Amino acid sequence: MRRYGQEHPVKVYAVVCEDSVPLDKRELAWVQGYQFGSLDPVTGAYVIRAYLSGIGPDAWKDGDMFLVRIYIPKDQDYDFTKVWAYDSIDALPKPLFLSEPIYVRCRKAAR
Repeated sequence: MRRYGQEHPVKVYAVVCEDSVPLDKRELAWVQGYQFGSLDPVTGAYVIRAYLSGIGPDAWKDGDMFLVRIYIPKDQDYDFTKVWAYDSIDALPKPLFLSEPIYVRCRKAAR
């Protein structure tokens, strides 16, 4: 908020990496460009949605592990709906903030 001012909403994104894929794909990072949240100017709270995988053969499987990071890009006008997949976390546009990963292990509910 100090950097952009109270009147400018600060966009906050989730970045997802999958830890349970072959080694050559583990570095890939997906910015959830359609699902950004905004910081609350008073509390600094935010809510972000993240999609962990696709459908069909790309759908998540029981036990799959994902790393989810909170990301605030320095360039708040960058359009992540045009470029959303990156070769690595280091390839993301310069962050103002990038958190350590939150580990999410998927588990199918018993039927």
